[in-house]
Amino acid sequence: VPLSYLKPPFRIPMTIKVSTKQRGNNVLDHLNQVKWYYEDGLTTDFEIEHFISVLFLSLRFHSSKPEYIIARLNNLKEYKTNILLIYVDMHNYEEYMVEFVQFECQVFLCFGNDEAAKYLAAIDMNAHRSTEIIKHRYSFDLYERKIEFLAKIPKINKKDAAALLAGKTCLRTLFDDLMSKASNDVRLSTKKKESIEEYMNMKFTNDM
Repeated sequence: VPLSYLKPPFRIPMTIKVSTKQRGNNVLDHLNQVKWYYEDGLTTDFEIEHFISVLFLSLRFHSSKPEYIIARLNNLKEYKTNILLIYVDMHNYEEYMVEFVQFECQVFLCFGNDEAAKYLAAIDMNAHRSTEIIKHRYSFDLYERKIEFLAKIPKINKKDAAALLAGKTCLRTLFDDLMSKASNDVRLSTKKKESIEEYMNMKFTNDM
């Protein structure tokens, strides 16, 4: 679920309960936009508004112990909303996404501790909004999801996206090639190539 879907409403943030087992998690160093405190006995990692569970999972850890997250999900107390916040800390992560589709929870991907903290803060701020904002909006097919992602780049349509993906196994390979070859392998207009380059070089801020 893209962070942009979670727009801050006009609501005072509540306090997030954090499992004591999360002591030492670097995400907490960035969780400064909401109040939080440790609590013993939580079956989840982060409890928001008493009815939202957020389990935090390092993809690298999951690759070595895939049984861990299954046990955690099975031992959760009943929550209205279950979220799996996955920290992508390894390459070729797409192949693992199929595994998470089978879980009865919303899956969020983050690529840094600061982004994970932003998700937690945004979930807290949006806790009482309609669940439509976090419902699945993409195809379960990985190829289709890549097409949908690339088609979000300004001036790039799905036909362009399919041409860009031809012969590529993952998005990282595609973007590495684009950076080195300036997309010469694909017949795109100059404006579309410039749009891709601008998208790849855009700067991200730490603002919510």
